[in-house]
Amino acid sequence: MNESKEEIMEATYRALCSHGYADLTIEKIAMESEKGKSLIYYHYEDKEDLMGSFLEYMGRKLEDEISELEDLPAEEKLDELLDLFLDVDDGEMWEFHKALSELRVQTHHNSSLAEKFLEIDSYLTDTIAETMKDAGVQEPDLRAEIMASAMEGALTRKIRADDREGLKEVKKELKSLFDF
Repeated sequence: MNESKEEIMEATYRALCSHGYADLTIEKIAMESEKGKSLIYYHYEDKEDLMGSFLEYMGRKLEDEISELEDLPAEEKLDELLDLFLDVDDGEMWEFHKALSELRVQTHHNSSLAEKFLEIDSYLTDTIAETMKDAGVQEPDLRAEIMASAMEGALTRKIRADDREGLKEVKKELKSLFDF
C-alpha cells in the first residue's frame, strides 16, 4: 500500500473513532489526515468504496497482530486472541468497536462489505480453531465457531449497553468454558 493510501486508512481509523460510522464523511476523514479531500476522492469513489478498502486494511493489520502471537504456547495465544477483541479498556478502541458495529449493520445492504467481514470472521475463527487444536481442545472447529460467535455477540451486546467492564467478565467466563 502506498504512503497516501496508508495515511488515508489511518485517518479513516481516527475519524471512525471520533465520529462513528453513521456520522462519518469524506470531509471528516480529510480533517483527520494530512491529505486533502481531493486525494481521498482520487483513490476512492465514495465512502462505501473507502470502507471496503478500510476493512481489507484492518484485516491485514489483524493478520499482522495475530502473526506476532505465533510463537506463544496455545493457551497463551488463545488468551491474547480474547484480549484483542474483548479487552477494550482503551477509550479509542471502544469507540472503534462501536463504529465497526455500526458498519457491520451495513452488510445487510452491501454485499461487498459483507464479504469483507466474512473474510475477517473466517480468518479469526480458523485461527482460533488451529490454536484450540494445538491446545488439545476437543472438537476445535465447533468450539472455535462457538467462541468467535460468543465474542462477537458479547461485543455487540456490551456496546449496546455501553458496558466495557462487562467484557472482562465475558472473557473470564469464556476462558473457563474452554478450559484454558
